[in-house]
Amino acid sequence: MEKASYWKGEEVKSDKIKYSFRKKLLLCFVISSVIPIVLSCIFLIQSMKFKVQLDYTRRNNEMVAVIEDKFSETFAEIEDIAGQFAETAYIKEAMENSIVDNKYVYNKLYDLSSGLRDKAIFSIYSVEGKCLYTTGNTDEAKKLPNYCGILKTANTHRDSMVVRKEQHYRSDETILLRSVKAIINEQDEIVGYFSAAMGERELENILKGCYSSKDKLYIFNEFLEPVYMAGVQDEENVITELRHRYFTENDINGPRMNKTVSIDAIEDYGLYVLLVRPEIFTGDITKSMYIVLVILAVLSFILCFVISSKMSKRLYEPVDILNKGMSRVREGDFDVRLVPVSDDELGQLTDNFNDMAQDIKSYMEEQVRQQKKLNETETAMMQAQLNPHFLYNTLDTIKWAGKANGSNEVAILSTRLAKILRVSISEDKFIKLEDELKLVEYYAEIQEIRFEGHFVIEDRIPEEMKSCYVPKLVIQPIVENSVIHGFKDSNGGKVIISGSIVKEDCKEKMLINITDDGCGIDEEVIDRLNDKNSENMRGHIGFYNVKNIINLNYGTEYGVVIGKNEPQGTRVTISMPVVRGGEDHVQTDSSR
Repeated sequence: MEKASYWKGEEVKSDKIKYSFRKKLLLCFVISSVIPIVLSCIFLIQSMKFKVQLDYTRRNNEMVAVIEDKFSETFAEIEDIAGQFAETAYIKEAMENSIVDNKYVYNKLYDLSSGLRDKAIFSIYSVEGKCLYTTGNTDEAKKLPNYCGILKTANTHRDSMVVRKEQHYRSDETILLRSVKAIINEQDEIVGYFSAAMGERELENILKGCYSSKDKLYIFNEFLEPVYMAGVQDEENVITELRHRYFTENDINGPRMNKTVSIDAIEDYGLYVLLVRPEIFTGDITKSMYIVLVILAVLSFILCFVISSKMSKRLYEPVDILNKGMSRVREGDFDVRLVPVSDDELGQLTDNFNDMAQDIKSYMEEQVRQQKKLNETETAMMQAQLNPHFLYNTLDTIKWAGKANGSNEVAILSTRLAKILRVSISEDKFIKLEDELKLVEYYAEIQEIRFEGHFVIEDRIPEEMKSCYVPKLVIQPIVENSVIHGFKDSNGGKVIISGSIVKEDCKEKMLINITDDGCGIDEEVIDRLNDKNSENMRGHIGFYNVKNIINLNYGTEYGVVIGKNEPQGTRVTISMPVVRGGEDHVQTDSSR
């Protein structure tokens, strides 16, 4: 044996390595250092932007809700005033006769509207659409058409107040929004209309304090036509984009051109409130933050590259030594030994490499010795092996010699034994159950000559089972055990072979029971034979072989179980899957 050589790997680059471990290590260090910083900054910017946008949108929605409440409250008060005004019988009578300049009617209208006159102009119209009374300038309230427009709608919706954008037929264009409710007498007839009109001044009074000077506020009707606009004007066509989003079923709310847009409906009155507010987190601010992020990323990359380069060099050195050592072992040099360069896990890996090289060398030497011994053993076994074909031919010769000399029993024994041997040496691993039962029949004929008919073997296998395929020689050894061991201390008995097919978990299972009424078997022997440990089956080679054949072909869920037969004797149950068809259809454990 050559003396082991201890060496330290030199720094040699291999042409086969496209990307060295050191470069990969350096890249990992740089990536693991820079990427978390970049991702953290991006996450910080985006989360901050999202949080600000979320808070801003929530505040925007709250302001829209306040505006909605203002309008709803105002319209509810107007509707209440209209109801109180129409309750007076005298007023209804005046309205039926289209009486003008009635002080009582005017005073009633003036008193009821005293708290809302800064928010609406109240007027009373006849059924023909003529203005009879008003709290505002008479020039602002002229005749309204009753065949179309808001009066027509109020006529069909007499139980509710109708709110519409003012259609400027002949009235002053200072009126932007009008609400009308029909006045109905005791005969359920419309005798006039109660009207509350709102111009720019009135709407400003309603919305006072609800938005800032930097915001833009829109009031739309149900057809998304602008009713009122307030705030800073911009060049964007908000109305066009709003309609586009609405009719394409896109989200109207949300950010838009560095602005936060919120919209809500005043559902009972067919109006929409749209509030546009400038974004705090603008694109310029975001761009500036990302520029700072890029600068930080570059500086971090430079710093991490310098530090990682030095660290990767130190970590690469012991790996390089191990790589060169492995190459020498692969070439067959098991005497190579490495010198550890560190006391950490890489140093332990070097020690383990040295132990591995020594173990491989010892193992290879042991393998050579074992192979030499195995070859010698196989040679001896081949020399001592009997040729089953020679035995079969010899039995055939004995049969013909027995017939020639008039010895029928010798001929029967040799014929039946020859048939059993023929099956045992055939290449078929699986045979039909009926052929397996014929082997039992041949065996029974041999034993009947020996025991002079003191026992009976009865076949109770159903006919539909006999066409199923089973491994050969799985029933005959069990029957042989029953005859030899069951009837050894008796004058004879009966062996019954029965079977059935059961279904378990949607699978068909074949159960073959072999029972005898012999001397039985001890509980200790039953426990040993049913144990999965093959060492406990020594001395019962037939039972052991059958169990192994079934387990190897079908798995451990099938096999052989032995127990007592009532009232006396032994019962052996063989379980196998139901296999119909040729040997090609037999599924073995190795094929599953």
